[in-house]
Amino acid sequence: MIKSNATIFDSVLCADEYSRIIGVDRQLVKETLKDFPSPEFQYRNLEKSEIDKIILIVLNKLEEVDLPKSGVNDASRWEKGWGEVLEKVKNSGISIRLLQPQYFHYNFMRFDGNYIEVPDGSFEFDFYTTIRRVLFRKYFTGFRNIIEFGCGTGTNLVILSEILPEASLVGCDWASSSQEILKIMAKELKAKVHGVRMNMLTLEGSENVEINSQTAVITMHAMEQLGSAFKPFLDYIFGKRPRLIFHVEPVFELYNPDKLFDELAVKYHEKRNYLKGYLPALKKLEGEGKIEILEIRRLFFGSLFHEGYSLIVWKIK
Repeated sequence: MIKSNATIFDSVLCADEYSRIIGVDRQLVKETLKDFPSPEFQYRNLEKSEIDKIILIVLNKLEEVDLPKSGVNDASRWEKGWGEVLEKVKNSGISIRLLQPQYFHYNFMRFDGNYIEVPDGSFEFDFYTTIRRVLFRKYFTGFRNIIEFGCGTGTNLVILSEILPEASLVGCDWASSSQEILKIMAKELKAKVHGVRMNMLTLEGSENVEINSQTAVITMHAMEQLGSAFKPFLDYIFGKRPRLIFHVEPVFELYNPDKLFDELAVKYHEKRNYLKGYLPALKKLEGEGKIEILEIRRLFFGSLFHEGYSLIVWKIK
């Protein structure tokens, strides 16, 4: 990685920038930061010579032949990863920090159309946590039944239980270690949460998930793993007719391939076979009068290689 002599992070995210990035009222941001104080998010923009080195790093990554691909019906990698988190939780208890997935570790990131350097590898996860708190307050206040598909280590469910302690929360994942984490979470935090083993690709286990007309459905960095094989899951959700569907995912169609910065992310997205075609499918359903898309927003924030934080919110008519 880049060796930088710079030690001064001369930019700091403020409430106004949160409001602009997330697309919410500034007052909601201020209230959320007051209730859930976050670290001071400092960063610095890179010089041209540093950006050139970053681009070379990304190009080298694209040459790797063993990058895992999405859309493959194999939970073993996730069973191993979430199993490692489970052991930490067994030893030290539940906390958002311990539940942090292992892939959050970069000191260089994509932000607001540029590459930036941040003080440490926790910046992305901490910033994402603050974004989640704000968005959850905006969209889920008043909901009593929330189901997350592809819940992983359960960080989103912990955040939801903090904001909506009376809500019934369900976390679905194809790795059994995820359900074990949620059992510990329910006991330690006295949270109304339980896990269901379900495969989003094959829909195996979906018969154990109860969705009704008052349910909110969430996916966050989960549909990315379906690649272009999202239709069975979309049909399943449409058929269950929940009240609200909320996604934070990498959305291929929101990149601008005419810009090198975005084209690099496009190449990485395609290399990993991440979610593709989902937004056009939703727009087609909206054009047929079957759904209403409430929000589409690219947050212009991501890891070194791509942006996994684009927001889509929709409901069934």
